[in-house]
Amino acid sequence: MEKILYTGVNHDSPNYIAWLEVVRDKKIPMVIIDRPQTIKLGDNCRLEILYPLESFLNKEVENLNNTSIVARLVYGNTSFSFTGDAEREEEKEILESGVDLSADVLKIGHHGSDTATSEDFLKAVKPEIAVIEVGKDNQFGHPSLRTIKKLERAGAKVFRTDEAGTIKIVSDGARVEILR
Repeated sequence: MEKILYTGVNHDSPNYIAWLEVVRDKKIPMVIIDRPQTIKLGDNCRLEILYPLESFLNKEVENLNNTSIVARLVYGNTSFSFTGDAEREEEKEILESGVDLSADVLKIGHHGSDTATSEDFLKAVKPEIAVIEVGKDNQFGHPSLRTIKKLERAGAKVFRTDEAGTIKIVSDGARVEILR
């Protein structure tokens, strides 16, 4: 069954409100993620929710980016980390929690901005592949050249949606492969 995982944090962005209306109209179940947990997706596949560490339900926060769900998808001996718009503050909390962050593939936080992907976080993840989801010619100047250089120094192959369009990565549980 399809469902949406979200944190329940309060905000009044017109896009967010419009999204909630679509979800309601389509009657898609929503599950509030308020703590780390593991969701079994199959015999050899699981989704580890690493963040949030506590409930954001009905809370107002200063920086919505740092309420992003951070998850690690583990399939066989391969893993993928998804960081949403998480910035260094959220990364630090996750690092301090002591969870396993290692991943073959890392979806870079906050569109590759300078406020995300700290050196410590990168050292813990050790990705072979880094994916930056970013719009072409965006007004924010993402991704940051500093972030790209950090990823390259860490030995990750960097793929960007503003340059490559849709990026497809598959796994057979033993290895990951970029489809071109």
